[in-house]
Amino acid sequence: MRHLTKLIGTGLILVAVTACASHAATTGNPDEGGGPTIETTAPPVSGPVPAPQIDAAALPPEYPKNVTTAGNDLLIKAEEGGCEKLRATVIEQTEQKVAVRLVKLDTRPGEMCPMYIREVTLTVTLDKPLGQRTLVLTAERPK
Repeated sequence: MRHLTKLIGTGLILVAVTACASHAATTGNPDEGGGPTIETTAPPVSGPVPAPQIDAAALPPEYPKNVTTAGNDLLIKAEEGGCEKLRATVIEQTEQKVAVRLVKLDTRPGEMCPMYIREVTLTVTLDKPLGQRTLVLTAERPK
């Protein structure tokens, strides 16, 4: 019986202290700096870049055209082969467009290569989010 009384008393004290602390944390005056901090800037928009916003006319058919934004980053989904590596580089940024060059490198010229494909994500960072600017994708294959 004595143990039960201590347990109930401890529980009541715990409830009272928790309730007081909760009330004190939510009743601060924001003008005095005691209130909660409110974030007022919206995060950059992230998500897939719509197909009409991508100009991929200069790309060979096998090159990637699946692009997603994440803040200031462009994430380009691509495929690489056994001896091929893809690289992406921002070559121009204006108020109207962003140009990215995709370069396919042969990592072992003249050697036999395994015939497999792996999915990769190429990331390039812009000065500011893509927004409504047109994304122009170009390709280069060094000789």
